[in-house]
Amino acid sequence: MKSALLIVLVFVSSSLLAQDGMRQLINDYQLARFATEGIAYDSFEGSPFIESEENKGIVILNDDRSFRDLNLRYNAFEDQMEYAKEADYIVIPTENLFNEFIIDGRHFYWNTFRNQNKKSPKYLELIANGNVRLYKQNIIDFVEGKKLKPYTEAKPASFIIRKPIYYIALGDVELIQIKNKKSIFGISSINTDELKKQIDFKDFDLNNEEDLVEIVQIMNQDYSLLTIEN
Repeated sequence: MKSALLIVLVFVSSSLLAQDGMRQLINDYQLARFATEGIAYDSFEGSPFIESEENKGIVILNDDRSFRDLNLRYNAFEDQMEYAKEADYIVIPTENLFNEFIIDGRHFYWNTFRNQNKKSPKYLELIANGNVRLYKQNIIDFVEGKKLKPYTEAKPASFIIRKPIYYIALGDVELIQIKNKKSIFGISSINTDELKKQIDFKDFDLNNEEDLVEIVQIMNQDYSLLTIEN
């Protein structure tokens, strides 16, 4: 009984230390702001947050320090990470200091990707890891409500989950959006001729996450497909 009580006390203490450490770190950077200030999400249908069972999270910094046992959530509509501070949520600043976020086993990174030939920073979820990596951009939009009109029903404002966008990257190469197979062939350090021999893209749907994961796994298993310079 005593040992069980000790485990509980240690867990609670570590959770409080993580919360205090995270709070102090953000306060040091003077970047703290409340996530829900002036916003009443409960008055809308749907949710701006990526669905998560417990929101148990870990924040990993670029110097490998980590804060564990945090209550984290990802606001895909605002594209911001938030952690619970008592009854409120605080927005985690998008500084280079914050490297990785893990929420219920799902890994998120603050990445830069191509958008109309411009670099656009965004939180992306890592779907498949290795020399070749697959990322997903979770998208939630806000749709204005409609007032009651003759022959038209009223509709409340709502958050809508949109089709995600997928990106592929090799090594430190900039992330490239997957639009078609040419997007994959366009990555430098890819052996295009060998790739065409190994993967018949007719068998895969590039809009399907499972198919994209399988393609990336094949590329990671067969190093002849890669021409990375050491």
